[in-house]
Amino acid sequence: MKKPTYEELEEALKELRRMAFARRTNSHNCGPFQYSDLCEDIIEVTQLIKVVKQ
Repeated sequence: MKKPTYEELEEALKELRRMAFARRTNSHNCGPFQYSDLCEDIIEVTQLIKVVKQ
């Protein structure tokens, strides 16, 4: 498996953010920890991108 490029990682992060936003806006019970797993994924991918960018 080849390492993803910076652009591929950035695109994946944008997609995760879109998914998180869609779920949040479609939710009636919008608690801060409801999507903590997805938020963790976004944080991890963001950290990955920062490392790759350096």
